[in-house]
Amino acid sequence: PPPAVLSLHNLCICLYILPSLHHRYSSFFFFLMIRRPPRSTLSSSSAASDVYKRQGINAEYGKLCTTMSGEGGIRVISAGMPKTGTTSMATALFILGFNPYDWEQHFDFHHEEWMKILVDGCEPDWKSMYEPAGVNALVDAPTNNFAVELLECYPKAKVILTMREEESWYKSWKQEQLNAYKHYFWWRWLSPTVWKMWNFVFYVNNFQFGTYHPSAKTAQINKFRRHNAYIQAKVPSDQLLVFRVQDGWEPLCQFLGVPVPDVPFPHSNKAATGKGFLSPDKCQLYNSTRGKRASTEIFLATGLGLAGMVVLMTLLLRSVVP
Repeated sequence: PPPAVLSLHNLCICLYILPSLHHRYSSFFFFLMIRRPPRSTLSSSSAASDVYKRQGINAEYGKLCTTMSGEGGIRVISAGMPKTGTTSMATALFILGFNPYDWEQHFDFHHEEWMKILVDGCEPDWKSMYEPAGVNALVDAPTNNFAVELLECYPKAKVILTMREEESWYKSWKQEQLNAYKHYFWWRWLSPTVWKMWNFVFYVNNFQFGTYHPSAKTAQINKFRRHNAYIQAKVPSDQLLVFRVQDGWEPLCQFLGVPVPDVPFPHSNKAATGKGFLSPDKCQLYNSTRGKRASTEIFLATGLGLAGMVVLMTLLLRSVVP
């Protein structure tokens, strides 16, 4: 065959093989530039504190009830489905002195463990996952789907079931999934970080809803109802608070036995933009690190792709032009 055909054939093989190597060994390729500090050196409390400062929350209220943060084990389990005020709840718990993990921290620090649980069917070890980092409050997916099992492990914990009207919930949930799909469908092919996040969200959604398709309204509302009914049936009434973000501080603080802070109750992520994955202002400090890592990967992958196209065009021109 002509040299140009062979070159095109070899380039196609490279383009087929490199993405798999890129996704599998991305941490090796990029660790010098964007390596995350080891988990043991990260201070979840200080990281969260820095972010909430940037969000305009007075840091002194994060010092309330500091004895709560000092006690080992999970103290609060937020069992509400996504888009029921979970981001607001995570912020509120931080203000009250807790050290919460929201869905993004579940991904950032425990992706491997959760994939083994959701995909391989392994048994979770809650204590080894969350206690070493001093986490004492769990919010949003995927832990909301294991609220009863977590309560068996931590029988003194209190459970908060964030609620929302069904139609309003589904509209917000669908919009967030569509926005996330629009923003990240193509980027996942260029970034191992986005690819890993995409897979994580896919398996979490399939686990809790039985489908990833955002337009499956009947199925998802059915799961929403079943989940809320299950939590209310299984959790003892004296350990359960059914909560709506409109309720504000009073019922939450009374339930947790903490003083009411002199700040407005947080209302976060109301727009359901689905952009939080790469946004440094969405939730926690780790987002900026993750966003930089993904952006670097996308930049390098795009540069390699453009360089490959230039090489291919050069070879084609040389084979055609005498």
